[in-house]
Amino acid sequence: MEPSARLALFKRIRDAYDALDREGLRHGKLPMHSTEFGFWGTTNMNDAYDFFSRIRLQRFKRFVDLGCGDGRVVAIASLFTDAVGIEGNEALVEKGNQVFEELGLNGRERDALTPGEPVIERNRGDRGRPSTGTGGSTPRRALLKCKNYYSENFSQYDIIFMFPDNRYDDAMLKKLRTEFKGYLFIYNKVHLPSGVKAGKTYWIDQMPIASYPLNVPDENLEL
Repeated sequence: MEPSARLALFKRIRDAYDALDREGLRHGKLPMHSTEFGFWGTTNMNDAYDFFSRIRLQRFKRFVDLGCGDGRVVAIASLFTDAVGIEGNEALVEKGNQVFEELGLNGRERDALTPGEPVIERNRGDRGRPSTGTGGSTPRRALLKCKNYYSENFSQYDIIFMFPDNRYDDAMLKKLRTEFKGYLFIYNKVHLPSGVKAGKTYWIDQMPIASYPLNVPDENLEL
């Protein structure tokens, strides 16, 4: 995808989520709240887009946002590569899917007989094919799954993005060390994994994003 086309699509995504936030505020609802899985807060969309542009996310095969909320970071990541979001709160997933449908981003279908179950992915070409980052103006597939991300197999991804609201427990640390091969990025550096060697910290408009290369060499992805 050409940079100008990607930027234009990003602005559509940002406008759609800004409208969703304004609608919530009209009903007294902030774009942050507690859920049964923890506290959900939003990542700044400009930060996400600038960060993915700087590290050239299109070089990677598959991206996942763990605890993705309403999927805004997933929508932005899908402008660069195949992007998945995992969120346990069904109301947030439904909001995200509504925005995805409006923007033509959605690559999922629900089983109508089992509401709230994990999403069934459609076969839309070679999932494992690396993105070239050139040609076309259609985003890559964006997909939201309503489930507990502890049940997800991390080996299918090479980028994990998180904005955690709590410390990393032993079960998550074990999954990251044994299942994942790629880069873990943590927005805002408040809760960081212990016992895992940190890589470069990227600064986006005074916001830190910590990187953790897991079972891959530590590289400066801006080069």
